Amino acid sequence: MQMRRVILSAILLAGISAPAAALVVDGRLSTSVYNYEALKDSAATATFLRANQGLRLDLAHLGTGALSFHTYMQGSTDFREEATNDPRLRLYHAYFAWKNEKTELQLGRQRVISGAGLGRIDGTRVTLRGKGWDLDLYAGALAPLDRGAGLGSWSEGNLWGTRVRTSRLLGADLGLSFARRQRELASGNNLVRKFISLDGCRRFRSKHSLYARLDYDQQETKLERAEVETRLALASRLNLQANWLHRLPVIYDGSFFNMFPQDAYEEVGTSLYLRATEQMQLGASFAHVIYADDNAQRLGLSLNAGSHYRLGYYRTMGYARASDGLAGTFYYRLGSRLAVNGFLDLATFERYEEAENRDGLASGELGLSWKPVPDGLIEAQVQGLRNPVYNSDLRLLLRGSWHFFKGEGEK
Repeated sequence: MQMRRVILSAILLAGISAPAAALVVDGRLSTSVYNYEALKDSAATATFLRANQGLRLDLAHLGTGALSFHTYMQGSTDFREEATNDPRLRLYHAYFAWKNEKTELQLGRQRVISGAGLGRIDGTRVTLRGKGWDLDLYAGALAPLDRGAGLGSWSEGNLWGTRVRTSRLLGADLGLSFARRQRELASGNNLVRKFISLDGCRRFRSKHSLYARLDYDQQETKLERAEVETRLALASRLNLQANWLHRLPVIYDGSFFNMFPQDAYEEVGTSLYLRATEQMQLGASFAHVIYADDNAQRLGLSLNAGSHYRLGYYRTMGYARASDGLAGTFYYRLGSRLAVNGFLDLATFERYEEAENRDGLASGELGLSWKPVPDGLIEAQVQGLRNPVYNSDLRLLLRGSWHFFKGEGEK
């Protein structure tokens, strides 16, 4: 509640103080209703009717062209099931930004993606830019896990760090970063992680590229992640991508999987893409995954017709047993304002080792999009699922959104 009042008061104050002609308002309202009915058997049925209201709002030229405000929030509740945290309000970000050619300052709730630093903080971030380099500094309390409107507490969790990047060394874009993350666990103990990350990208003749990244966990004194990826243009219509990945599994605090030992795994993969015609692209990918005491393989084939139709086949073997699947998507315009889209996935899999017969899984969706006015969109979607657990699983999604804009350049 406190953060909500601060944000609303700041927006109101900014709107009053800024000249009406200079203020630029850009936002989107989205309302959706989600109905979900799952039937395990004739005696066990679960039904939910959940409603969501989202708001994205960007305010620019708040008294000066350098100052702006950005927020995205979502409220939801269930009309059929009573939950202790319903209705709920989630504030994903709400921050002020001040920006010029060389400096950018952000203050408030924001998402940090900066090399080794990854998280959502209630704090500040400063970016300094020079000729061929930039420096990123950030610090703040970690946002509450429920992403509510309340401010995060530094003692319960915090994230701070820095990243420096340059494009003036050997023709490559290089980045070096450090991040410290601390979170208080339910047990009362503090989980502290310190990461050092080095990443770089080099392009060759605008057709080939090489990317590499290393993440080192300084607190645990072990390599968290290592990755190398290369892209090669073998011909004008033929491209090859190869990658190697070594990483430790990322398990969230309080997860059930924290009960089990976690081992690093490695993955080697390659993908080949052929543009047969201007509208048709063929793809093939293969990956070999190495675990501590087992291994697995993944195979994928795809056919893309334009940007609206896709058909793919996938197969997994080895660890977690074998499975095969066929999936397709489409998007078709029925007019300037109406479009239909769909998705279908059919698969078979071995539920346990040495099973005589495979189990089947089918999932799909069919949707309709309609633009009654240029700034409005109404979408309806039916989703279905059938597997060994659910005899039937039917879901209905109805969503409406409206984009509003007012300010400089408006006609």
